[in-house]
Amino acid sequence: MKKEWFLIVVSVFLTLIIALSLVRWFAPQLLGLPVDLQMVRVAKEVPPFFDGVFRPEDYASQEYIIQDPYIKRGKPLMPISSGMGPNDILGFRNKYVPNIADIITIGDSQTYGNNVFLEQNWPNSMVENMKHQKTILYNMSAGAWGAVEYFEIFNKALYLQPKVVIVAFYTGNDPIDTFNKVYGDERWKALRLNSKLTSSDSPILQKDDEWQVIFHDGNEVVFTPNYRHVSNKRNHPAVLAGYEIMAKIAEKIGEVAYKNKIKLVFTIIPTKELAYKQKIILEKIKPNDDYTAQVNDEEKNLSTLAGKLQNIPGSVYVDLLGPIQQGVIESPYFYPHNRNGHPLADGYKLIGETLQKEVVKLLPNKLNGLFFVQNSFRDDKFPPFLIKNDLFYIVVSKKILEANGWSQENIRNVDIRDISKLSYGGNISTVNPSQFGPNTFEK
Repeated sequence: MKKEWFLIVVSVFLTLIIALSLVRWFAPQLLGLPVDLQMVRVAKEVPPFFDGVFRPEDYASQEYIIQDPYIKRGKPLMPISSGMGPNDILGFRNKYVPNIADIITIGDSQTYGNNVFLEQNWPNSMVENMKHQKTILYNMSAGAWGAVEYFEIFNKALYLQPKVVIVAFYTGNDPIDTFNKVYGDERWKALRLNSKLTSSDSPILQKDDEWQVIFHDGNEVVFTPNYRHVSNKRNHPAVLAGYEIMAKIAEKIGEVAYKNKIKLVFTIIPTKELAYKQKIILEKIKPNDDYTAQVNDEEKNLSTLAGKLQNIPGSVYVDLLGPIQQGVIESPYFYPHNRNGHPLADGYKLIGETLQKEVVKLLPNKLNGLFFVQNSFRDDKFPPFLIKNDLFYIVVSKKILEANGWSQENIRNVDIRDISKLSYGGNISTVNPSQFGPNTFEK
């Protein structure tokens, strides 16, 4: 009998030890073990986070574009280098990665801003005139991207809680880049709108020529019509499929933006060749056949895509073709004189200013006044925030609040997201209506 009791006790003891070990491993919080003392669990199928962020091969690379398994990206932490950079740790052209962003711009090298310094690309030129309020811009663009990459990064951009997202298509290579991605990557086979096509149907550049033009003001410009025509041939099924997929992806982006209450802006950046079409007509310069074919096809493709973008519910379409064509007439420094198809500072500035006129209408008004953080515990013990000049102040008591001229009726709700982009101004613990009273705040 004693032996049986001994076995039972030992069995219970061993079971308890095993149970506690399992709890300690899988749910240490139940035992009250601090997180910093818990053992790291190894998952062989998931690479360590910091090893993915700080990959030695990325920082040692001499390339601007890094090849990742699913999406190309810019070299992380790249310094300024001949019209490129600086890049943040994610490989995007920003000085840092913010916790939140008011405006996110998505595009390829035309939006990244090749040829100019960071402050001169069109996203930064756009927010330059928004100094009346604290506007946080984050540019999520990379060279060699197409519509598929725009969609992939748009879904990741949601984590930054943007108010406005601008997606800028580029007719110079987006159609074929998009076609190649969809028909060459099984992950995107659902977007293959023409089942008869394969990746081998992608058009190939037959003749990469240059057409040099000298305008009346002495400005000399080199065009590459055959190179740009590859993405715009109206009679090529892969080109048509590329444009159709671009429109389809724009619809999908629109659906996600609407669901997340994000203001969405679409625009299309034309090629350098189409940008100069009106100037060439105005100066009665006879174009060669390749140039004529390319700009005519591109203009039709751009117009068709623009019409589809304009019909996406809840979005805004901003036309850039007209302003850019007028811009090259007025400025001899809109594009480089060589075959480079990216704008110069004057060109990016005009694009930014054109978009800014519409985007500023979509941003919420500047916060000023007395606020409770939305969804927070609301009672007299929870301090409200006074917001003024992009600073937030904490009111230490209801008595101080009322003595400065405020009442409960003045309090509005604000999302913690909007507080987090402001700087802490201090606590309000004294009576000073001339500084903190309702009459000192902008309406």
